[in-house]
Amino acid sequence: MGETIAKIKVASLTNEKKVELEALVDTGATYTSLPTEILDSLGVKKVDKVNIEFANGIVEERYLGNVFIEVEGKVCPNRVIFAKKGDATVLGLITLESCGLTVDPINRKLVPLTKVHHY
Repeated sequence: MGETIAKIKVASLTNEKKVELEALVDTGATYTSLPTEILDSLGVKKVDKVNIEFANGIVEERYLGNVFIEVEGKVCPNRVIFAKKGDATVLGLITLESCGLTVDPINRKLVPLTKVHHY
């Protein structure tokens, strides 16, 4: 199976300006991770911090901010990671689920989530 890439639009909660970019869809990533330069250019405020563990086992601290993310025509408010240079631009699981989407790994595309688990 290959990678799934999604086109997304990002805006701050207080600004109409949007930026369009591509992100690697990663259901193993909790949060969406976007380049700090883009978030700064949109005026996104750093509101919290989180320790993230990378695939190589290294744990590093990153800032979090709140944005509107548009994926497949669905716009949802989301908390995102301010990615440092060298970090991947990633569309994470919380964003996917809040937008009602999941991954079709065979066809490498996003599809509507048909049900959610609530136990």
